[in-house]
Amino acid sequence: MIIRADVLGQCIEDNLEINNVEHGRPKIILTSPRGQHFNQQMARNLSQQKEINIICNRSEGVDQRFIHYYQIEEVSIGDYVLLGGESASLVMIESIVRLLPNAIHNTMATIEESFSDTMEHSLEYDQYTKPVSWKGMEVPEILRSGHHQQIANWRKESSYLKTKLRTEKCNTAFFATQTNNIQEGEKSIKIDNEQQNRSYVETKTPK
Repeated sequence: MIIRADVLGQCIEDNLEINNVEHGRPKIILTSPRGQHFNQQMARNLSQQKEINIICNRSEGVDQRFIHYYQIEEVSIGDYVLLGGESASLVMIESIVRLLPNAIHNTMATIEESFSDTMEHSLEYDQYTKPVSWKGMEVPEILRSGHHQQIANWRKESSYLKTKLRTEKCNTAFFATQTNNIQEGEKSIKIDNEQQNRSYVETKTPK
């Protein structure tokens, strides 16, 4: 089932000030697996918005005319499909709200974390706390040294290695999928061509 443009459009116009000249068009997002990938930078940008409205996609999706007419921004939280966009909207809301002023008591928690500007958009370094020794594993000695510059250098290197490892894994998986898709596509084209040639020969062969 596809959600009708006229029905959803009426809902938008009854509840939002679509053509408010003073405040401008409200931000409207549609959860969709084909949308732009939601990430930390998008969360930061959206946290600056005065108003955000999220439409939770359902069934086969929404009539494309609705998306085009109301300039809806499609957003995806990952390369997978859910029953509906409700849980996806909760992911986005939590990520955005925690960036708002006074949402978190320790404001530094949102400054130095994975994907932040401070971390140069990399993954956060490994974390350790007490006890120093646990099940034969110890907190790295450098983190117990009290030398702030060396600790900062260690954290930067740890962050770099974590990010590099994940990026390489993601790229390997991506290119493996793309290569497989290309090979399957080429195989399908080859089979189609062979069938067409066989049909052509059969048609031309006198009986």
